[in-house]
Amino acid sequence: MAATVTVGHPFKVGDIFVNSWGYDQTNVDFYEVVAATAKSVKVAQICSEVVEGSEGFMSCRVAPFTGDNRFVNGYGRTHEATPENVVTKYPRIAKWRATDEWYVSFQHGGCQVYNQGATYYASWYA
Repeated sequence: MAATVTVGHPFKVGDIFVNSWGYDQTNVDFYEVVAATAKSVKVAQICSEVVEGSEGFMSCRVAPFTGDNRFVNGYGRTHEATPENVVTKYPRIAKWRATDEWYVSFQHGGCQVYNQGATYYASWYA
């Protein structure tokens, strides 16, 4: 599926994105929109928390941490996603032609909008 470069995205301050990625392990990153214009969003990475009772052998389920002090590396480290960012520059904001679904793409793949209450599988190796 190819992505189009359009503006007028639906994202707003407070929206959370999730990016699940990895090889031989599953990493899960969460990002919160901290500023938005018609052409861009500024996101900051937020911490995840382990879902109680989900722990397994080198794995668990995680959800975004939405309390105070939730930002990774403090609020000052943000990333701006714009449609003008070219393929080699991340993050970027785009819309799938086939589904008209908006997304923000990072180097490790596209972020989807977090669905309230959803949890995600995460794993690691020693």
